[in-house]
Amino acid sequence: MVDSSSLILKAGTNSQLTTSYIVMIYFKVVDKQKTLMSNSLSTYHSTFLQVDESIKLMEEIEDIRKKKALAEIEYRNSMPASSYQQQKLRVCEVCSAYLGIHDNDRRLADHFGGKLHLGFIKIREKLENLMVSSVIKYIKHKNNC
Repeated sequence: MVDSSSLILKAGTNSQLTTSYIVMIYFKVVDKQKTLMSNSLSTYHSTFLQVDESIKLMEEIEDIRKKKALAEIEYRNSMPASSYQQQKLRVCEVCSAYLGIHDNDRRLADHFGGKLHLGFIKIREKLENLMVSSVIKYIKHKNNC
């Protein structure tokens, strides 16, 4: 297809093109411009609608987040205090004391250096020594008999 703008430029130099042909080309260009304008406007409107829909969706999401936060608060308030605290505690493997999961290092150091914790370590060492000595005594007694 011949570019209509180049034909209009040639119209001034080429006498074979008639005025009606130039007018026809002009109206084709105007029609094409109108088509492109209508396409761009429809694209603009559809984009605007998409933005509007996305804003509505974001508002719905925000409402759902608020409902979720309220439901979490309601759930925490409905739980007994003892079960809620047990979720935040762990048991020391040596002395079976409850330690907080979020305790700072100072508090944990105080626990591991405390009398109760160190006392259980000594008791377990003595128990191990007694078990070994009793096994040795049993073996000696069995060999003498």
